[in-house]
Amino acid sequence: MTLENPGLEFIVVGASVAGLASAIALRLAGYDVLVLERASQLGSETPRGCARIPPNAYKILAEWGLEQDLQSKGVVNDGFGVYKYENKKTAPGRDLMGLNTWDPELLVEARGSFMFLAHNELIDVLHHCALSPAKPGAKLGNVRLRLGAEVVGIDCQSDAPSVTLASGEVLSADVIVGADGASGVVRAALMRAEGVGFDADEFIGTMVYSTMVSRELIEQDPELSSFYDYPQSTVSMGSKRGAVTDMAGNRDLHLFVFTPDGVEEGSWATSSSRKLSEVLGNCDPAIKGLAELGGPSVCFQLKTPYELRSWVSSSGKVLAIGEAAHPAPACGLHSYSLVLEDAVFLGKIFSHSDDKTRIPELLVAFDEHRRPRCEFIRKLDTNYNAVITTEDGPVQEGRDAMMRNNHTMGRNVFESGDAEALLEETRIVFSYDAADDADEWWVTWGRYHDWETRVDSD
Repeated sequence: MTLENPGLEFIVVGASVAGLASAIALRLAGYDVLVLERASQLGSETPRGCARIPPNAYKILAEWGLEQDLQSKGVVNDGFGVYKYENKKTAPGRDLMGLNTWDPELLVEARGSFMFLAHNELIDVLHHCALSPAKPGAKLGNVRLRLGAEVVGIDCQSDAPSVTLASGEVLSADVIVGADGASGVVRAALMRAEGVGFDADEFIGTMVYSTMVSRELIEQDPELSSFYDYPQSTVSMGSKRGAVTDMAGNRDLHLFVFTPDGVEEGSWATSSSRKLSEVLGNCDPAIKGLAELGGPSVCFQLKTPYELRSWVSSSGKVLAIGEAAHPAPACGLHSYSLVLEDAVFLGKIFSHSDDKTRIPELLVAFDEHRRPRCEFIRKLDTNYNAVITTEDGPVQEGRDAMMRNNHTMGRNVFESGDAEALLEETRIVFSYDAADDADEWWVTWGRYHDWETRVDSD
């Protein structure tokens, strides 16, 4: 708390996309925020893949004044080509089943573009936004970032919540926001309060490997040029296997591989003990060639996460957001959207009230209002991954036939059957506005509590 800003104080655990975005949103609402990050520097030393920024996320960043950064560091994505993971055709080249391109009218309606940029680039953009000097006359809170500040304990029970650092230092605030991911200390504390541990997350038998391949290396091999074919993003579908490539603004490719091979736990923070080329199985030579050019890879298990009964601690003062609250499937189309929406919703509801007695109410409102959308989108991304890795059989044969027929007819690959419903759901997701959603909650419910309080005091 400062003399300039006597309102609530927030501690955010984790300088992740969720953490930095929350700091920005709370700063815009006028609050002071301390962000604690255990790493000694921002961004992963091992490339963490490509940040997918659909229209609902793009318009958030644009409203924060970051559109120019997106345009300079990212690349517009027009859709993706769908290929077979195993290439059984006799003709040269990869086995293309069809294309899926975004409807321009859909993007106009959603008020945003679809952009790709490297994860570390997005972290850098958010970092500078969070710590940038306020313009004269702007009533903004103050954001401080402490690197090398590892949180090892959290008091979720007290009315005055606190965190304990590895150094032994104890820090307190009015609200603690956990943005330290699915394996972080905040989610662990909330799970522990519900009598479970991380073993409640169920491994589904699929590993995801990720690596980055530089443009310079790819351009030296003509056989890999198809990865840059319009619309410059690819999905390769196989039996219990699959691959996805996304192009960032510098034209480097980020490769994700789904495989049943490998049993290590893995994480974004450490390199895999196995080479990516060792877990590919039978695949198109182009995929193998791309994997062999990749730098260090990371891997992690695809899991069905334990669903917290509450994202809010029993004290009503600690909140989990982003993947600490609702872990997303790896390589999900909407992972970044969800965490940015979380941040906007959080900042918006606190823009309406800085009453300390209402903190539990506002955090519970966040949980109740955000949870249905997050569950819906998680199912959407889970289904998306399932389509990619469908086991060979009648369902896969029907899927392939539909896609090839659509391509022959000049249509998007998903324009029929259940797959079309999947795409229609994506259209609905793109048009969502988190700020409007939070304001709707306030108008419908939140403001009446304030009115009742004033009436009682009179």
